Amino acid sequence: MNEVFDLMGQADALAETAKDVMKAGVLVADRASQTLARAILDRSKTLLPGDRVVRALEFENGELDWSSIRSVMQAVSNALSGENVRRAINRRLVRSPRG
Repeated sequence: MNEVFDLMGQADALAETAKDVMKAGVLVADRASQTLARAILDRSKTLLPGDRVVRALEFENGELDWSSIRSVMQAVSNALSGENVRRAINRRLVRSPRG
């Protein structure tokens, strides 16, 4: 699997975790999840330097709430999904013989 696809899966999983934890009434994310969210966002910015939405995303300093994590991870996942589609199309175009 490629890195974009793997990162998209991590963003999706963290967004889903945030949703479940918020249902349980927990507002502030644990440190491990906060660290993971920051790492996913940072790597996404590196992989998608031309994506305006991803470039604009930021977490505040200090503790993160689950709602912020979920919103950012959903936006990151959407951007990474689009990048996966673009890469697949480009691979297909490179492989297909031109007449």
